[in-house]
Amino acid sequence: VGVDLGTAGAVVAYVSRGVVDIVQNEVSQRSTPALVGFSGKERLMGDAALAQVKSNLLSTCRNFKHAVALADGGLEVESEMWWSLAEFGIQENGCFFNVFFQGEQQKFSVV
Repeated sequence: VGVDLGTAGAVVAYVSRGVVDIVQNEVSQRSTPALVGFSGKERLMGDAALAQVKSNLLSTCRNFKHAVALADGGLEVESEMWWSLAEFGIQENGCFFNVFFQGEQQKFSVV
């Protein structure tokens, strides 16, 4: 089994009988968007989060790999904030996204 966790998406593949087969997601796509969206009482991932990104921009999170690098001091926080859809910040125990979920503002760690 091989997993490619890219910045914009993820792909899973496996070898069976000498042939590499790429696993399809729930909407028959071979790549799943690296997005998490929070909508009311639901946490949406992948294609479900992508489908609602325009109507729920401020509660959709992306660029997780960049955020993990920020926790190690690898990138500048200000430049990442520009690319982030949801409010993004850094605190002593790592980076977080601030989203509206279950009727209130909540902070979710990137790790």
